[in-house]
Amino acid sequence: MSASRVKKKRKRLPELGAMAGPKGDETGENVAVTYSLDEDTMLNILHRVPTRALLSVMALVCRRWRRLCQEHLVHDLTPPLYSTHDKPWGSLTDMQIMELVKRHASTLQSIEFRGLKQLTADDVQDIFTNLPRLQHLTFASDPPVITNNLQNLVHQLPGQLVTLDVHTTGFSTSVFSNPNSRPLPPTITDDFVGALCQRCPQLERLTLDADSLISEASFDRLLQTWPSLTLLHINSTALGWSSVLHIFQSCQCLQDLSLCSSKFAIPPKIEADKAGYSDGVEVAEMYSKKILSDLMPQSLVSLRLYVELHVSVRWDLIPAEDLMRFKGHQLRQLHAQNSFQLAWHNISVWCTNLKTLDLSRAHHHNIRLTEEEGTKLCRLVKHLVQLEELALPAASDRILSELGRSCPRLRRLFFQGWRMHRAGPLTKQLDVTDRGVSSLAEGCSELRVLSLGGCNKITTSAIRILTYHCKKIEVLELTGCTSLTDEAIVIVLTRLGSSLLLLDLLNCTKLTSGVIRKVLDYALTQGISLRVLTIPNSIKSASRSLLSQLNRKLPFLSVRGNNNGLHWDGFYHCPPWSYCS
Repeated sequence: MSASRVKKKRKRLPELGAMAGPKGDETGENVAVTYSLDEDTMLNILHRVPTRALLSVMALVCRRWRRLCQEHLVHDLTPPLYSTHDKPWGSLTDMQIMELVKRHASTLQSIEFRGLKQLTADDVQDIFTNLPRLQHLTFASDPPVITNNLQNLVHQLPGQLVTLDVHTTGFSTSVFSNPNSRPLPPTITDDFVGALCQRCPQLERLTLDADSLISEASFDRLLQTWPSLTLLHINSTALGWSSVLHIFQSCQCLQDLSLCSSKFAIPPKIEADKAGYSDGVEVAEMYSKKILSDLMPQSLVSLRLYVELHVSVRWDLIPAEDLMRFKGHQLRQLHAQNSFQLAWHNISVWCTNLKTLDLSRAHHHNIRLTEEEGTKLCRLVKHLVQLEELALPAASDRILSELGRSCPRLRRLFFQGWRMHRAGPLTKQLDVTDRGVSSLAEGCSELRVLSLGGCNKITTSAIRILTYHCKKIEVLELTGCTSLTDEAIVIVLTRLGSSLLLLDLLNCTKLTSGVIRKVLDYALTQGISLRVLTIPNSIKSASRSLLSQLNRKLPFLSVRGNNNGLHWDGFYHCPPWSYCS
C-alpha cells in the first residue's frame, strides 16, 4: 500500500481529546497517589481548571479523572479566545460541538455559540431540549444563521436562564434608518420578545443586539417582566429618549445599559411633540426639568447610547450632557465614539472615575489629530488616573507621554479605535515615534493589550524598551509598522514568549521569511504561549516548508496571512483579554 493511501486513512484527532465517554472500569488505579483523596476533594481541586483543559488534558490522565471531569465538572463550553475566525473551536466541527453539549447536558451552566455556520432549526431544538442547569447562553453568529434559527430557539430556551446574549458577528448593533433597506428580515421582533418573556421569567442580563425591530409596547412589556435586570443591551429603531426614561423608572438595579437607535439624534422635546404628547406627559418634562438624570439608577456604571453603528450620541447636548454632569461620577465605562471636543472636556471634569473610555471615530481610517484636539486629549487623560482601557481616534508622542505619566493602571490601549478590520491592511499613519512608545512603556507597565497599528515610524529601539518595561503583554498589534525588522520580532519572542498570545505583523514590509524560522526555533527550544500569528501573504508564500513544520510542531498555533488577527469592534462585545479566564 502506498504512503499516500496510508496518509488518507489517518484520522485527525479532535482538539478536545476526551470527547469519548468513560470506557472500562477503574481497576488498578488505586496505586496512584491521588487515589487516597476522596472524590469531593478531587472535584474541589479540578474545579479550578478551565473546561478546555479538563477535557483535553485532565480527563486523559486516568479513567477516574475522566469520569470526574465529564460527569461533574464540565460547567461551561466557551470557545478559546484566540483561534481562527471561522472556526472558533479549532479543529472541532459544528456537529462535534453539538455532541459535546448533549454529552454534558446534565452539568452545563454556561454555553457560548460563536461563529457556527452549519446550524439548522432541528439542531437548535435538539440542543436545548434537556439542559436542566443552563443559566448563561451566548448566541453570536452571522446574520443569516441567527435569522433562520432564532424563532425556533426562543421556544426551546431553558426556563431558568439568567443571561441571554444574542448578537451578530460582522456588523453587530447595525441600525437602518429605512426598514426597506434591510438586507435580511429583522431577527428580534415583538413575537420573539413576547415568547421570551413567557419562557424565561428569571432573566437578569439581556443582550439583543442582532438586527431588531421592537415596538415601544413590546419594550414596555420587557421592562415589566424583568424589573431586576442588571444588564440590558437593545438595538431597535423604535426606541428613543423616552425609552431611556422608562428604563430608569423600571430597572433600579441596572448596572450596564446599551441602546442603539437613530432616534437618539432627535432631542426629546421634539420627539415628544412629534408623537403628540401633551404638556403633562413625562417625556415632555424630561427635557425641561432634567428628570432623566434624577431617575438614573445609582447602580448604573456602564453607559452606551448609539445613534448608529459605533457612533455615540452627542454627549455635549442635552439630555446626554445632563447625564454626564449630574451622574458622571458614578460611571466606570463610557463610550463617546465621535469627535466631540467639548464632550472630552466635560468627561475630564465630571467622569473622573472612569475605567473604560472609548473615543474612537467609527469608520474613519485616516485620522490626524489637530493641535487643539491633541491638547484636549492630553488634558482629558491627565484627569482619568484610574483608566484601565482606552481607545483613541489617533495618537501622538505628546498623548502617549501624558498616558505614561497619568495612567499607571492602563491595561488595554488602542490607537486607531474602531476600524473595518476585514477591509484589508491598515493604511493610515500615526505621528508616533520611539519617544512616545518609550514614555508609554515606562509609565504603564501593566499593559496587556496594545495596538500600535499604523505607527510606521517606530523602530526596533521602541520594541526593545516596550518589552523591557511591559512584560505582561498578551496581545501586540504591529500592523503597518513598516520600519520594524526581524530583529524586533526576535526581541518580542525572547522577552514576551511566556505571555504573548497574539502577534499581528500584517503589512510589516521589512520582515522576511526568517521570522517563521525564528518563531519555530524559539518554540522548540524555549516553549511559546503564542496562539495567533498574522503575517503578510508574501512571507507566507515564501515559507511554505517552514509553515508546514510549524503546523506539525505547534498544532495550537494559528498562522494567518493578509487578515488581521485582532478582531476588535471597540470595547463593545469585547471578551476579557486573558486566555485562562
